[in-house]
Amino acid sequence: LRSQNTHVQRAALPMLRLLVIFDEQGRDLIGKSGAIEHLIRIFASQTENSRDALNTLTFLAADHDDNAGKILEYGGVEVVAELLARPSPDAQIEALNALRALTSTPRIVGAVQQRTVRTIVQIVNVNAPHSAAAPDAAKSAELANTALAVLANVAGADSLFASLDRGGPVTLDQFADDHGPQRSYLAPQDFARALIDLSTCPDRYFPPVVNLAGPRPVAMEAIVRAAERQVIWQPAPDNALQCVSLDTGRITRLSGELVASSDAGSLVANWRDWGETRQ
Repeated sequence: LRSQNTHVQRAALPMLRLLVIFDEQGRDLIGKSGAIEHLIRIFASQTENSRDALNTLTFLAADHDDNAGKILEYGGVEVVAELLARPSPDAQIEALNALRALTSTPRIVGAVQQRTVRTIVQIVNVNAPHSAAAPDAAKSAELANTALAVLANVAGADSLFASLDRGGPVTLDQFADDHGPQRSYLAPQDFARALIDLSTCPDRYFPPVVNLAGPRPVAMEAIVRAAERQVIWQPAPDNALQCVSLDTGRITRLSGELVASSDAGSLVANWRDWGETRQ
């Protein structure tokens, strides 16, 4: 892998990938060997070996926190972000495929969202193919769809998580059944995944309007307790809605259920990971 010769790299990559796929101990040893830094370099080179390097990185990171940390340490997410920023549709498509793979690794999700979501949104809304002066218009058409995305409460960005950020007890409305509000939520992990899937969706399946949310609403009190905070109850106003949820049929058909967005523990974990990434 250290070799600059693409033929030597091509011979090494399949053997390395076999060790990674079938042997958990192999993932440990290869991760400690320094291979991740070389795999990122090969992926960034955009040669015929780049896809094999990405696949190997994906297997190395899967359910392996140390290897995921090394991908962050050696700039793997930055490589993808740089590819996304290029005007070349080929580079953007390759980068989006990389993000689809890397966002299966929870530790990487926060870094992916912070460094690439703005660029992904720009790609989803790109209008260049409609201009006669735009280069590579035919290829760019793959990226030219625009969707109106209706977001649920994003974990870490709504009033409940703002209260959690401040620390201390959290005050919630209490309804006649002695429970509090329920809302559709969207975890940062699922937000990144949905944007990537929308960015690579073929024209014939692309939805003009799509709700981004978990398949089931989440009790706000469950989120507060998952964050190990105390709930203070107050009577709900007469006009308060106990449950507000979004229909998620379209995004489920495209991406599958965004399950982390319907689980209080996962929402809190995503919020904490995102906070650590910002720091």
